[in-house]
Amino acid sequence: MGAGAGAILGAWAAGRADPAAAVIIALAGLAIILVNRTFWLRQVGLGFIALGLVWVRLALGPAPDPGWPATVPDRTRAVFEGTVLQEPAARGRDQELWVDLESRRSDLGTELASGRVVVRTAYAGPVLPGDRVVISGTLRVPGRTPDFDYRAWLAARGVSRIVYDGTVLAVEPGDSPAALAGRVRRWLGANLRSRLPADEAALAEGLVLGLRSGLSAAAQEAFNRTGTTHILVVSGYNVGLVGTVCLWVGRLLFGARWGWASGLLGIGLYIGLVGLSPPTIRAGIMGVLGLVAVALGRPGWPANGLGLAVAAMLLADPGFISDLSFQLSVLATAGIIFLAPAMQAWYAPRLGGQGRPGLVRRVMLGAADVAAVTAAAWAATTPVILAGFRMLSAVAIPANVVIAPAVPAAVFGSAVLALAGPLGPVADILALVVRLPLGYILGAVRVLSDLPGAAFGVGPWGGVETAVWLGVVGALAFGPARALVVRTWPLAPVGLAGGALLAATLLPHPARVDVYDLGGRRLVLVEAHGLRVLVGSTGAASSLVRTLSGRLPAWDRNLDLVVWTDPGRQESAALSALGREFTVGRVVTAGDLAGQPEFRVGDGLQVRVYPGPGGEGGWVVLTVGQADVAVATGESAGEPPGEALGAEVVVLAGPVPDGLEAVGYVVGSGDDAAGAGLTLPVGGRLTFWSDGRAVWPAGE
Repeated sequence: MGAGAGAILGAWAAGRADPAAAVIIALAGLAIILVNRTFWLRQVGLGFIALGLVWVRLALGPAPDPGWPATVPDRTRAVFEGTVLQEPAARGRDQELWVDLESRRSDLGTELASGRVVVRTAYAGPVLPGDRVVISGTLRVPGRTPDFDYRAWLAARGVSRIVYDGTVLAVEPGDSPAALAGRVRRWLGANLRSRLPADEAALAEGLVLGLRSGLSAAAQEAFNRTGTTHILVVSGYNVGLVGTVCLWVGRLLFGARWGWASGLLGIGLYIGLVGLSPPTIRAGIMGVLGLVAVALGRPGWPANGLGLAVAAMLLADPGFISDLSFQLSVLATAGIIFLAPAMQAWYAPRLGGQGRPGLVRRVMLGAADVAAVTAAAWAATTPVILAGFRMLSAVAIPANVVIAPAVPAAVFGSAVLALAGPLGPVADILALVVRLPLGYILGAVRVLSDLPGAAFGVGPWGGVETAVWLGVVGALAFGPARALVVRTWPLAPVGLAGGALLAATLLPHPARVDVYDLGGRRLVLVEAHGLRVLVGSTGAASSLVRTLSGRLPAWDRNLDLVVWTDPGRQESAALSALGREFTVGRVVTAGDLAGQPEFRVGDGLQVRVYPGPGGEGGWVVLTVGQADVAVATGESAGEPPGEALGAEVVVLAGPVPDGLEAVGYVVGSGDDAAGAGLTLPVGGRLTFWSDGRAVWPAGE
C-alpha cells in the first residue's frame, strides 16, 4: 500500500525528479524499514523507496524517441509504413490508429524510419493491432492549450506528429500474438452480432470484450446518465470472475494444490485476448498476486496488491498517472477496499440477525453489499468524473443495485454464446436465454435514465474541489471518522451527494468560451446563462462534428444558436451535418447577418459580426456581461476593428505583430506566433472563463 502511494507521489511530482534526491529518499525509506517493525512506519518506508525509484526512472530512464516525424516541418505530406500498436479507437465516424513506423516512401524510394504517429482516418475496413499498414497524409504538430498540453502528452508516449487526413492505402494482416488476439476478438464479436439485436450484441461485446463502439447513441447516453458505463469496459470485475472460475475448474480437475495454476493461465489468456489497458493491467497484477497467495497458503490483503500493482505500473511508465482510466480504476478499487468494509460493519449485524440468516435476510445482505461497493466506488471516483465530464448521476447507486443480479449471468452467457456462435440451432437457443439478462440490464438502465433529475451538469470542478472531496473520503476510510461511518453509515453517501449538490448550486458558474481552429478557420463555442452558442464557419463538416462530439457530453448535445459567418464555407453541408448529430435551435446564416450583424442572445450574451474582405469571415466580438472576446474567424479577417482592440481577449489570425496595443489577452495563431503569451495552433483549442466582468484563460 505504501509503495503505491509513494509511486503516485513520485509520478505526480515528476517535474522535480532528481537522481541524487531520489537515491537519498530511497535509502531513507530502506532505513525506516530496517530499524522499525511498526506496520504503518514500514508502509511509509516503502512509500519513500517507491518515490525514489520512480524519480530514478524518470531522471535516468530512456526518453521516448520521437524518431523521423520530429525532423520534418509542420504540414509535410508523407507516405509511411508501420505496425498498428493498439485497438483502433472510434473518433466520431473516423478511426484513430497508433502506428509504429518502420519505413517511409520518398522520391529516392523506401527508407527506414522510426517513431510513432497518431493517424485519424475515415477508412472503414477492419484494422487490428499488429497489422502492417501503408498510410498517406499530412504530418501536423499536435495542438496544445492552456488546460491540456496534448503535444506534451503525446511526446511522453513517443509521438511528435499527428495526421488528421490519413488515407489507408494498404493493410497487411499481422502474424504477431496481438494480431492473432485481435482476430479472435473480432470473430467472437461477429458471433454475438449474428445472434443478438444491435444494442444487446453491443452490450454483450462490452461485458466480455470491452468493445462498445456498436452501442447506439441513445443507449450510450442512458449508461452515462445512470453511472453504469463501467460494465461496458473490461475491469477488475471481469478479470476476477475469469480467475475465480478458472481456479474453481482447476481445483475440480487437478485438486486444490494446483488450482491456482489454471487461474493464472486463465487470467493471462483473457488479458491477452482483450488487450492491455490500465484497468486490465492493474486487475491482472492484483489477480496474480492473489493467486500466488493462494498457492503459498498465505492470507492476502487487497490493499497490498493494489499498492504493488500501482507501483509496478508507474515504475514501468510514469505517464500512467495522467491516464483517466488508470485514475478511475485505482480510485474505485481503493474505495472498495477501504470504505466498503466500514459500511458493512454497520449493516451486517443489523440485517444478518442472530444465527444463520434466512433467504430474505441473505437477499437483503446481498443487495446491501452491492450498494456498499457501489457507494464506495462512487465516492472515490466522483470528483475525477466531475472534473472530466461535469456531470453527476443521481441514480448511480440504485441503478447499479438493480442491474447487479443480472451482470454475472449476462457476462457468462455472452461468453458462452460468443464461443458457440457457429453451432447453429444450439447458438439460437443460447441467444434466447442470454437475451433475458441483457434485455433486463438495458431496460433497467433506460427506465432509470429517463427519470426526472437522473443526471445533471455541475459547474467548473478543479483540483481544489477534488482534493477536498478525496480528503473527506480518506478521513472516513482511515481516520477516527471511520467509527462514525460504522455508526451512521447511511449519512455518509447522503452527505457527500448533498455537498456536491450544494456546491453545484452555490458555487459561481462562469461563462465558458472555447475558441477552436479547424484547418485555419476559427469557431467559438460559448456557454453562458444556460445557453450554448456556436459562432464561425469551416469547410470541414466532419471535423466540426467530431470536435463538438468530443467537447459536448453525450447526454447534452444541444446547440441553442448557430451563427454561420461565411457563405463560402459549405454552409448547407456543415449545417446539415450539425442537424444530424446535434439538437440545433435557431440558425443564423451568413445571409441573415448581412441585414442583422448584431443581436442579443438571452439576457447576458451579445454577438457582433464584422465581415471581412469580399464578405468572407472577418471578426466576431462576443460580449458576456461586460466582458468582450474578439476572434478573427479566418486568415483573411484583416485588421481588427477598433472595438476588438478594447476586448479582454483578442484572438488574431496569425502571429502577433509588433506594436499592437490591446488592453487584454492577445492570442497569436500558429506555432510560430513569436512573442505571444498564448497561441492557438492549427487544430487546437483555447478555453476562457468569464464572470461577466473579467475574462481569464483556463488554468489561471
